Amino acid sequence: MVRAGKQSHGTNGAAGMSQSQQSEPESAAQQATEIKTEDEDSKDDDDDDSSADEDDGDYDESREPYPDHAAFDPETDQVTSSLVSEAQVAFDVLAEITCDTPDVCELREQAKEAKAVPDHKRHIVGLLGDAGEGKSSLINSLSDCPRLAKALQIGKACTSTVMEYQGAAPGQTTDLYATIEVYDLPKIGSILSLALADWAYFYTDKREGWSQDDLEYYSNKASTCRSMFRAIFNDIANFETDEIATESLHRFIERFTTEEKEIKLLVKHAAKSLKPMLQPDGRYVVTFVAEDADELWAEIDPYVSERSPDGGPTIWPLVKKVTITVKGSRVLDGVTLVDMPGISDTNQTRVNTTLQHIRICDHLFIVAGAKRVIISPAVNSLLQKFAMGFGGRITVVATRTDEGVDHACAMALQAAGMDIKNYGELKASSELKTKHIRALERKRRRHRRGEEEYTKLSGQISAIDADRQNDENTRWELVVIARNQYMVQNLESERGHHMPAGMKLMVFCVSNRHYGIHKGAPDKDNFLLSPEGTGIPALRQHVLLFAASRILEAKEAYINHRFKVWLGGLRLWTSAKTVQNKQRAALHEIVQRPRGIIDARLAEYQGSAQDQVDRKVISVLEEDRDSFTIHAASVVKHKIKMLPYQTIRAFAKRDGKFNSSIMADSWNELFAEESTLSLEKLWHPFVSDQESEATKMEEAVIDSLQEISERLEDAPAAVSLPVHAFNEALDGHLAAMRQMMREHEEDLQQENRKIYMDATIDGPDNYFARAMKTAYAQCQDDFGDGFKARCIGYLSNHIDIGGHYSPFAALNQSVRTDMKKAIKAHTTALKKDIKSYHALIDKDFETMTRKKSSNKSEVPVQTAIKNYLKHATATYEEAIAKMKAIKARTTET
Repeated sequence: MVRAGKQSHGTNGAAGMSQSQQSEPESAAQQATEIKTEDEDSKDDDDDDSSADEDDGDYDESREPYPDHAAFDPETDQVTSSLVSEAQVAFDVLAEITCDTPDVCELREQAKEAKAVPDHKRHIVGLLGDAGEGKSSLINSLSDCPRLAKALQIGKACTSTVMEYQGAAPGQTTDLYATIEVYDLPKIGSILSLALADWAYFYTDKREGWSQDDLEYYSNKASTCRSMFRAIFNDIANFETDEIATESLHRFIERFTTEEKEIKLLVKHAAKSLKPMLQPDGRYVVTFVAEDADELWAEIDPYVSERSPDGGPTIWPLVKKVTITVKGSRVLDGVTLVDMPGISDTNQTRVNTTLQHIRICDHLFIVAGAKRVIISPAVNSLLQKFAMGFGGRITVVATRTDEGVDHACAMALQAAGMDIKNYGELKASSELKTKHIRALERKRRRHRRGEEEYTKLSGQISAIDADRQNDENTRWELVVIARNQYMVQNLESERGHHMPAGMKLMVFCVSNRHYGIHKGAPDKDNFLLSPEGTGIPALRQHVLLFAASRILEAKEAYINHRFKVWLGGLRLWTSAKTVQNKQRAALHEIVQRPRGIIDARLAEYQGSAQDQVDRKVISVLEEDRDSFTIHAASVVKHKIKMLPYQTIRAFAKRDGKFNSSIMADSWNELFAEESTLSLEKLWHPFVSDQESEATKMEEAVIDSLQEISERLEDAPAAVSLPVHAFNEALDGHLAAMRQMMREHEEDLQQENRKIYMDATIDGPDNYFARAMKTAYAQCQDDFGDGFKARCIGYLSNHIDIGGHYSPFAALNQSVRTDMKKAIKAHTTALKKDIKSYHALIDKDFETMTRKKSSNKSEVPVQTAIKNYLKHATATYEEAIAKMKAIKARTTET
C-alpha cells in the first residue's frame, strides 16, 4: 500500500520537459510500482520507517475553515447566546415571583419563546446523474460521514429510491435516525397496474419491427414486473416461485376485469402487510435509530433491497423515500442533500417521484464522471432541461478525477495549452530516486536480514521511497489540477449558453475515492491527492454558502425580531399609561389605518403580476403559435414518419415517450421544441420583472406600517405614552415581515419553476403531453394493417387544429392558468400573514394603552422587570453593535 508521506503538493505552473521524457510512455501506476518489481523483499520493509505512514485516515472537516460569512462567524453565535442567556435570566426571574395574573402568565410564555433561536429553512440540493457516476459517494464525502450513503461498484445503481440526508432533528439523541415512507394504497395499485401493463405489452404484442434493443428493453420491463410481484407477494400462492408467478401474470392480463379484480386483492393484501407501519395521519412509515451507518443500513436494507434476508416478502418497489438525519455534519446541518435514482431509470413510479422531488429543490448538482463530462449528452441534456428553470442555480460536479491520470494525459493537457508546473522536474526526481533505491537494493542483497548493514540500508530505502512517493503525489496532483481546469474551462465555454444571461456555470471536480482514503478507506492507489486536491473541501465551501443566507436570516430574525419585540413588550408592559377612551380611539385609528392601504396595495400587486403573465409570457407564446405548429408538423413529417411501426407504437403507448426515464426521447419535447426555446428566452427577464413587482409591493406595505410610528409621535394624545418602546417593537415586527415576504416570494418562484418544468420537460404533469392526449389515445386504441399511417394521421390532424383547440393554445392556457393561480395563492397567503403581524402590532398598542392593573401581586413583577431591563437593554445594544461589526468584516454577507 502506498502511503502519502509528508506531501508538499504543488499548485499550478510551467514545467519544462525534455523530448525523451515526453516520448516515454508512462502511467502513474507503472511509475509507482516500478521499484517493487526489482526486489520483492523490499515489500517486507515498507513499514520499517514511520515516515511513510503520515496519513492515518483521520482527516476531518473540522480542519477546514468555514466560509468567510457572518452566518459562520463564531461571534455571531456568541451574540445570539448572550441574548438567549438574557432571556433565561428573565424567565428565571418571572418563575421565582409568586404571581399568576393573566398578564404575568403571558409574560412567562413570552420569555420561554424568547429563549429559542428559530431554526433556518433548509436549502435543498438535489443530485442528478446516471447510475454509477458517484452521487452516493459524493454525499458521503460532502457530509464527511463514510458509508452514510450506499456507494457500491456492483454493476447497477445503489439508489433505487429517493434518499434524503438531513441534519439532526430537534431532540435527536442518536447519531443517525432513519424514516422509511411507503406509498399510499391508491398509489400502490397504480404501481402494480403499470407493471402489469409492461408485462402485457411484452407478451401480447406482435413485436413486428422490434429491434434487438426494443426486445431487450421490453423483456427487462417484463422481468422487472415479475420481480416486483414476487418481491411483494411471495408469501401467497400465486407468486411462490418464478414459474407460478409467470402463470399468474399471464392469467391476470387475459381480461381487464380479471386484472382489475386481482390488483384490488393484491392491494388489500399489501395493506394487511403494511398495517404495522400505518400512522395516525394515514401514512405508512417506519423509523430506526443507530449510532453508526453500518448498524443503520442493517435496519434499512430489508425494506429497500430486492431480496429479503429470510427469503420472505420485501417492499422495495413500494418505498417512496428514505430520510436519514445525521448529527455532527457541517453540510447537513445547513442543507438537505437528496440522492435520486439514476436518470436512466425506467421505473415509471420512481421517475415520477424523482421529478416531483426536483420541483422542491433549491439547487441541482449534475454529477458525471470526469473522463466524459465535457461531451456527456446527459450533462448537456440536464443543463438544457433545468438550468433556466432553476434560474442558474445548478452546478456540474465531475467525479473520479483520480482516474485516467498518466503521462499521455499530461502531454495532451500541455499540448492544449494547460500549464503544469514542475511536472518534468518531479518526474526526473522520481526516476533518479528509483535508480538510487535499486542501487541500494542490490547492495542490500549482499547482507543477511537482521544484520546491522541490512537494517541500515532498509531504512535508507524506506526514507528515499517516501520522498519518491511525495514527488509522485505532487506530480500527479499537478496533472489532476490541470485537467480539472481544462474541464472547467471547456464546460463553461461549451455548456454555459444554457445558463441565464450574465450567469456563469459553476463546475467542481472531485475525487471521492481519494477523499475516502483520507477518511480511512483502504489505500489501493499509486498516488494520493491531498485533501484539498480531492476538490471536496472546495465543494463543501460552495454548499455551505447555499445555507449561509438562510442561517444568517434565522439568527437575525431572533436578534432583530423575536428578542427585540419581546424586550419592547416588556418596556410597554412596565410603562403602560391609561388614556381616555376618546383619545385612545383616535390613536387606535392610526394603528388601524394601514389595513385598507395594504389590502389595496396587495390587490394592485396581484393584478399587475397577473398582467405581466399575459403581456410578457402568454402574448409572446400566442404570437409565435403558428411557427410552433409548423415545427411540430415538420417533426411528424420528417422524423416520426420515418420510424418503424413498432417504435411508433412504443411511443404512442407511453403518451409520446419511448420509455419512462427522465432522459428518454420524447415526442412531446420535440413537438414543443420551438415553444420551449421561446419560453427559455423570455423566462429570466419575466422572473426578474416579477421579483421587481414583489419588491415594490413589499416596500409599500412596510412604508404604510412605518407611518404608524411617525403619526403616533406627532399625535398630542400620545405625548405621555412610551411610544419609543412601541416603535422598537414595531421595528422588530417589520424586520420579521420582510423575511416573511421574502420567503413567500421564494415559494412563488418555486411554483413558477414547477410551471416552467411542466411546460418544457416531459413528465406526468407535462402540459403538451396532456394537450396531445386525444391523439395518443387514438393511436393506443388502433391496431392492425395500416396502423402506422393512421397514427401519423392522428398526430398530424391534432397538431394542425387551429384556434383554441390547438395543443399549443392548450399549452399556453395551462401556463396562464397555473401562473395566475400561483400569484393569487401567493397574494392570499401574504395577506393572511401580514394580517397576523398587524394583529401583533395592534396588541402592542393595547399593551401600551391598557388600564393599569390594581392587582398588588404584579408590583414585584413590575419592579423586577424594570431592574432587568437596565442590563438587558445594554446587552441588546452591544449585540446589535457586534452584529454590525461582524457583517462589516466578513467578505460574504
